Amino acid sequence: MDFSTPRWPVPFRLLSGTAGKEVRKDDVILSSYCGKSVQFNHSGESMSQGCPVCAEMGSSKNQDRWIAGDSDCGLYQMGNIALPGYLVLAPRRHVVRWTDLERSEWESLERFRGVVEEVLLGTEMIRKVYFLSFGEVCPHLHIHCFPRTIWMADDHSEAGGVDGAAVFVHYRKALACSGTPEEVLAMVRRLRNAFSERRSSQK
Repeated sequence: MDFSTPRWPVPFRLLSGTAGKEVRKDDVILSSYCGKSVQFNHSGESMSQGCPVCAEMGSSKNQDRWIAGDSDCGLYQMGNIALPGYLVLAPRRHVVRWTDLERSEWESLERFRGVVEEVLLGTEMIRKVYFLSFGEVCPHLHIHCFPRTIWMADDHSEAGGVDGAAVFVHYRKALACSGTPEEVLAMVRRLRNAFSERRSSQK
């Protein structure tokens, strides 16, 4: 593969010497995710053993942060960050690519995402919810549901508006903590109630 010729127009050019080498499937990355050690191959193929998202889906240790789930997906509060409503939504199955999702998984993720957005936007001070998916550190497909507050916008406003990427990066670091603060747990309970009410209304 020729990495020297960009496949996108100016100004998105690869700097000389920064293009990656061709990767073998057995190449392995050691990294971390929310303070946990993660091991996976560059292709992102099913190394579910040790996957932090898989661990969250089946762990009894995160019950204080667990919000809701069904047979296809699960939703939980991001650990070790003192931001109420910063959630992770993911399929239970160790899926790496969006195209590998089954129809029921798509539908479940979208249904959960809709409830999250409705509840968070109904919260005082929250004006927008960012839904982001990277899969760089942890290849298991997962969506960061990140509540952007009024005060975050005040801190990162520019002439053209709020720099959402800067907000996300800054506050993930600035609000890092140990454990789960009570204000975060209060939001977890509120979201649990919202999902419980939805289930009751559908019966």
